[in-house]
Amino acid sequence: TTKRGKTMGYTTKTQLAKYLKRSLTSDEDALFDTMLGAVTKFINDYTGSNFDKVDATTRYYDTEGDCGNIIDIDPVQSVTKVSSLDYDKTVGYDYTVDTEYLLEPLNETIKTQLINRFGHWGRSYQRVAVTGKFSEYDYENDAVPDDIQMAAMRLLGGLFKGDEQTMDDGNVKSETLEGHKKDYLTPADGVQSLAFSDTYVMTVLKSRQQVLIG
Repeated sequence: TTKRGKTMGYTTKTQLAKYLKRSLTSDEDALFDTMLGAVTKFINDYTGSNFDKVDATTRYYDTEGDCGNIIDIDPVQSVTKVSSLDYDKTVGYDYTVDTEYLLEPLNETIKTQLINRFGHWGRSYQRVAVTGKFSEYDYENDAVPDDIQMAAMRLLGGLFKGDEQTMDDGNVKSETLEGHKKDYLTPADGVQSLAFSDTYVMTVLKSRQQVLIG
């Protein structure tokens, strides 16, 4: 069971304006944070991951059932501690990296599996605690990964329309002509619709897709 943290967003107004090759309108400027929040949430939910700069936190994983010596964990880097917990949730034992456990994939910065080198993890609710940075942020370059930035810009650009159409006309979900009624897409609806119709965005997100653990 895990709890996901607050996210900050994967692009900026300056980057979006450069992508659109024009300044943002006053309406777009006012709506930017709301639209970016919807884009960021969609990317995180679809990939089962996070791409913001984060502090180290501890997450807890169940070992109930037949997990054997392998536990699937949320995408993480810079792991500093792996512990087993007693039934009162106090630390019962701290494992030693390489000697007693491995993080895989071995040749990747982002780890998604925890391997017990000497046997089963035991069977219990929230038995194993992992401390690290649960994000795929590029700490080496101090930036959101390039492909995620581009996906976010494409989605925001689609929401804001780079073709001088009004945002309202670009986000009509349904329209009744005689009754003069229009139903508009919510930001979440708009992001999903744009994402599923954009081959580049879907290729990026599918390549980053993880199994949701909690």
